[in-house]
Parts: sequence; C-alpha cells; structure tokens
Amino acid sequence: VPNIFGALSQAESPKRFKHGMFIKAGGYGVAEVVIETTKHNVSIESLSVKEVTEVVKAYKTRYNELAKDQDINIINIFRNHGAKAGASLEHPHSQIIASLVSPPNVNDQIHYARRAYNTWGNCVYCDMITEELKQKERMVIDSQHFVAFCPYASRSPFEVRILPKRHSSVFGNITEEEMADMASILKIVLQKLQILLDNPDYNYLIRSMPTKDGEVPYYHWYL
Repeated sequence: VPNIFGALSQAESPKRFKHGMFIKAGGYGVAEVVIETTKHNVSIESLSVKEVTEVVKAYKTRYNELAKDQDINIINIFRNHGAKAGASLEHPHSQIIASLVSPPNVNDQIHYARRAYNTWGNCVYCDMITEELKQKERMVIDSQHFVAFCPYASRSPFEVRILPKRHSSVFGNITEEEMADMASILKIVLQKLQILLDNPDYNYLIRSMPTKDGEVPYYHWYL
C-alpha cells in the first residue's frame, strides 16, 4: 500500500532545474509499505517459509512494477525492526522507496565494483563468495542458491550478507526456486539473531543495480 507519510510522491515533477550554478529536483518517487502478514503479534522470522516466500514475491513484484517507470533510478527494499532501527509501527512490515536519484554510497560501491572488474576481469562479489566458502570462517549458511556470511572486517558486530550464488546484479530477476531458498535462509538468519541477541533492533535492505543499467557483469545484488 502507499505510505501515507511517504517522503516521495509521483505527483512531484521528475525534472531537474538549474538554480544559478546549482541543480535541484522535486521529491519524485514512490514510497510503499509491504504488510507482511495479517498477524499483529509476530515478526517475519516467526512466519513459515511459505509465508516468508510470499513476502519475497511481493518484493519482486513491486520491484519489477516500479522499475517500469522511466524516471525511477533506484529501488530500495528495506525492513526496520525495533524503535532503535527506526520502526514506528508494531505491525510486521517492510518498506519500498523508489527514487529519482541514486545516492552517493550506492554509486561509490558500484564504481569500485566496476573498477575491480576492469582490473581483474571478475565480479568481486562472486570472488568473495568463492573465498568465503573456501575459508569457512565467517559462513553462517550455505544453501542451494544462496550464501549468508559475516563480511570480512564487518562494519558492525553481527552484520550478515545474503548473496545469490548465481551471478545477478538485478534483484527483480530472482527465480521461483531462488525466492523459496532466499525465504528459508532469511528466516534462519533472523531466527539466529533473535535467539543469540534476544530480539535485537535491526535493519535489512536489498541492494540492487540502478534500474536503467540492468544486468551487468561487475555487480551482484544482495540483502
């Protein structure tokens, strides 16, 4: 459903304007809420794998629908759990923000991934998956289609990344089999964090290529 407190709106103009030497644009975009279940007193890790798969399918459906808008450049799917993580509603939900402008932290990451590919000829994320499977020091789960591991030199304690083993830079191209596997691995990772850290506040997000770029050999989507 549309977020009634959305920071972006398709009623705004997507055009950029010059203001002297500066450039400005309106808050064009889409802000949506994904209601994960009818149950009020549960969280996503408490749902069945089938129910979590439906949530992942909703992510994919909305991603691909929003990507059709030629003025949308980046689609962020994220979940805030707990007050410290920015959650303002108790009912289990995720959010989607589709924006006109790709933020610098995303552009920088893509830039360095492209530079690594141009230097070595490989996707740095695929190489990272291979190395983590080899070392087995930070691996959380190794499933048929995905890996979940704590990144080397993680930015924060208990940071976990979930990546598809198949090279893909666009989340919207996830397959039926991969969605079911992703749902299972996401549920397990969140359960582990809940048990170990006694229901911690957390954020997760799905990072994917800007919509206009499509599939590229140097970037890899992940949660």
